[in-house]
Amino acid sequence: MRTARIVALAAALSLAAASSASQANGRFPTAQHVVVGPGPSSDVIALRTTFGLLLSRNGGRTFAWMCEEGLYYPLVPAFNYDAPIEVTAGGTVLYAYEEGLRTTFDACKHDEVESVRGRFFADLTTTPAGTVAYAIEGAQSGVNAVFRGDTMTGAFRRVGDGVAGVAFDTIEVAPSDPMRLYLTGRREEGFAPVFFRSDDGGATMRALTGDGGTYDSLWVSGVDPTNPDVVFVRAAAGLGTELLRSRDGGMRFERVAMARDPMLGFAISDDGRTVWYGSIAEGLQRSDDGGETFRQVNPLPVLCLRQHAGTLWACSDWINQPFALGRSSDGGRSFSTVVNFSNFDAFVGPPTCTQRSEGADICVERWPLLQRMLEAPEPDASAPVFDSGARDATADVPRDAARDAAFDAAPDAATPAPPDTTCGCRTPGLPTRSPLVALVALALAALRRRRARR
Repeated sequence: MRTARIVALAAALSLAAASSASQANGRFPTAQHVVVGPGPSSDVIALRTTFGLLLSRNGGRTFAWMCEEGLYYPLVPAFNYDAPIEVTAGGTVLYAYEEGLRTTFDACKHDEVESVRGRFFADLTTTPAGTVAYAIEGAQSGVNAVFRGDTMTGAFRRVGDGVAGVAFDTIEVAPSDPMRLYLTGRREEGFAPVFFRSDDGGATMRALTGDGGTYDSLWVSGVDPTNPDVVFVRAAAGLGTELLRSRDGGMRFERVAMARDPMLGFAISDDGRTVWYGSIAEGLQRSDDGGETFRQVNPLPVLCLRQHAGTLWACSDWINQPFALGRSSDGGRSFSTVVNFSNFDAFVGPPTCTQRSEGADICVERWPLLQRMLEAPEPDASAPVFDSGARDATADVPRDAARDAAFDAAPDAATPAPPDTTCGCRTPGLPTRSPLVALVALALAALRRRRARR
């Protein structure tokens, strides 16, 4: 039975990759991961997609697009590589790529983190204020370690001796204890997933056995903001996902929920009482008792989740649903649209720049083609449509006015330079034209990647 499913999934992947009408890099245009900040504010919104990065510096009123060439220039990323992203205390977006770390402030250019050039990082996390960042190496051989960075001074350094024979996948820092880290990875031999805890900021790491279950991969998904010993892990098992919770710092785990497909979204409230998870098939599930019980609060197909300062953010199927990125102020019962790729009122394209990198110049050239690719295809009539309610008024900015506003963030000669936080230191070719098959294929591919979306 499993062999037949794998063959079917391989066929779906081939169809998604072969479609030519709406692809950017061979993958269906999809929102994958969102971060918001800096600190408790919500001015900067960074949305990672399969066709680059969307960046807002005004709370979502306008967005600028930085294509993959702009992000990675002069390198070409591997297929299915998705950059881990975080927002720092200075409001820059810190992201990893296959040769180190970079930052961007305005989507016009990137700055290299010189102290870690040439290293492959699999994941990033920051403390709640965004002043400290942790990055983990994910090389398939050798000794991999944790790197700690001060995002305000731009200094990154390797912490401890690292771990031999393990390629790290995911990392989370406990909001209430910046020295408590949880990590997952894979052993070189046998590719068995392994779970680690560090109590000293990564200097030493202890491998924990968890509940002894056999899983394809493990994702550290979140730590209770009030209790560093409560940690949630998503565990991929076949085509489904289990949500595991530990109350004793990872010594023992219990299964608290299960999805029959990839669980692509997880979020936890600031007091730790409300927990969400979501998937394409299961919709949005919520617990109001710290993960004891869950119920569906919204049938919305979920591709990512993020809770920040009392607001729940979600990525979804932008063709059959009202948005690619939405936000909710009522715990997920209803959402307002922030970005829909087929609506350019808020999604304004490459920013107006006084200084643009060579990679960002390519983005300007690619923008008309991307616009044509994102022209709304015919929705799948069989797909349920979630009624999100009224559209967010902050997104109703006329396209020309938004473009004339020059993204509200492009610095010029009269504008003081931002703080130095450069650290210099995660188809249409189908019969119904529905993205759902492609989204499922992408989700399953994501389960088997080293980098997991939180």
